[in-house]
Amino acid sequence: MISEEFLPIGSIIKLHNLKSKVMIAGFCLKNNDSIYDYCGVLYPGGIKDKNSYLYFYKSDITQIVKIGPIDIESIVLLEKVKEFFRNSKKETKGY
Repeated sequence: MISEEFLPIGSIIKLHNLKSKVMIAGFCLKNNDSIYDYCGVLYPGGIKDKNSYLYFYKSDITQIVKIGPIDIESIVLLEKVKEFFRNSKKETKGY
């Protein structure tokens, strides 16, 4: 696992099961019966259709290529995301 911390939206990462880079687009998303740490899109291609989103856990990240922008709003959001997972009864593979 890369880090216990969450990365900001816009971060570019590599996942263990993909050759392409992925840009983080969201947090705490439910898909089927799982709550994933992140969702993202292929980089640099972005969203092509409603099926373009990839859902993954922090533990799936093998490399951080570029950390996304960080400002006060993103810091507050990242703290809320951490709190959500701390208080969540569901365990994720990445936390």
